[in-house]
Amino acid sequence: MPRNRREHVRPGRICGDPLECLCERVVIEVPRVFDGCVRRVDSENFIVRLDAMPAGLEPPFVFLDLVSEGAAVISDIESHRVGVKSRITCTVNVPVKCRFRDNTGREAIGYGALMQRVEVMLFMPEFSNIKVRAGINSSNGAFLSDDTVSVNCCYEEEFTTVGTARLMIPVYDGFEFPECGFDNPCFNALRDVII
Repeated sequence: MPRNRREHVRPGRICGDPLECLCERVVIEVPRVFDGCVRRVDSENFIVRLDAMPAGLEPPFVFLDLVSEGAAVISDIESHRVGVKSRITCTVNVPVKCRFRDNTGREAIGYGALMQRVEVMLFMPEFSNIKVRAGINSSNGAFLSDDTVSVNCCYEEEFTTVGTARLMIPVYDGFEFPECGFDNPCFNALRDVII
């Protein structure tokens, strides 16, 4: 590619003729967010059962903290249209890990899930679905039994309704990134030979 055309195949602002080096149109599919909302709670009580506990520990256990671990999962979704939006009721399961100490002073981690039934109002077209991201943190809790904890935690949940959008974008021939450093006449000459 001639040296004077190189600026047209680099990312950034378009300078000069935007049609230069344009070779085709491409359709790509990308996620499209239609609506979203955030729920923030700074103090709420939950009971969490720890399904995965390490063996060989000696109760009673002392609670240290509980945090979210991994992606939240939505299930049992019900949706009812209210004007242009929908009243969405769903179950949110957030994987958590609980750090605790046993009777001998050994520190260990147990895993479980915090489950809650949630209701939100969102614009939700027929061809979209609902997603959630959640974060949970608690340093205030106690063991009710060897595998069940009661926690007071703060959490944040972000709900979005998402669909797929098709975008047509222009494609330029010979895409390249600019050099990271200063221009060097030796490398510029070499680049012209290679290209």
